[in-house]
Amino acid sequence: MNAPSLADLSPRPLHSYFEYVGGGSSKFYAVSLEEEEGGTWRVRFNFGRIGFPRTWDARVVGATWVKAASTYIGLINEKTGKGYELKPWPANLKLPDGTTFDEDAFAVADKHDVLFRASRRGTLPPATGGTIAGVPLPDGILYAPLPEGGSRGEDPLIWASEQPVPTNRAQR
Repeated sequence: MNAPSLADLSPRPLHSYFEYVGGGSSKFYAVSLEEEEGGTWRVRFNFGRIGFPRTWDARVVGATWVKAASTYIGLINEKTGKGYELKPWPANLKLPDGTTFDEDAFAVADKHDVLFRASRRGTLPPATGGTIAGVPLPDGILYAPLPEGGSRGEDPLIWASEQPVPTNRAQR
């Protein structure tokens, strides 16, 4: 069974920021997946020298969720494939609508999306849930690297679920 893509998951706005520093370059790339009025979606991007953003431009507008999500992931894969690294959203870069991106507020508003990092390599839970350190996990998705493997190998690297994971003993 293939892991579902972003396009298979629930529609929601997403924002990613990347930097590339090396060989005399110091540049960034930001991408934003946003819902438009009428239920369509758009993907906008910004790039340039770190600390000097330009005007946002659109890659797709008036698109279905599937097309916009695929475009968003395509841009991310393109940039990471060129050596860009995911970084926290900088305070000086405004979103396309002119607002600032408060990652803490975004996390509170969307707190079911939580990333847990292990202190060392270990075993991922099965796609059908399981437990880690006594915490029961809902069903999830195992993501593996692209087929070319490389230093990461070909085994799944990430387990993700859209269902909440209990965060305290009272919820278990």
